Amino acid sequence: MILPLIKGSMTASFIIVFIEVVKELPLTMILRPFNFDTLPVMSHELVTQSQIIESSVPAMFIVLLGIVSVILLARKMVKD
Repeated sequence: MILPLIKGSMTASFIIVFIEVVKELPLTMILRPFNFDTLPVMSHELVTQSQIIESSVPAMFIVLLGIVSVILLARKMVKD
């Protein structure tokens, strides 16, 4: 079977794509459906309304998701 051989590469590529999708703002703003806001869009809208403190919550979640993803990727690379 080829699946056990590519399992590690698929996991690593999924984590990298997840990191990039979470922090991608311009594409998210263009392609988002109505009444659906992602974390980058919420953070951007709050910053444009000069609500800096309120915008820090979604921004910190983006950073936290990125850090957790990078840690998972680093552990995966150490195993292989």
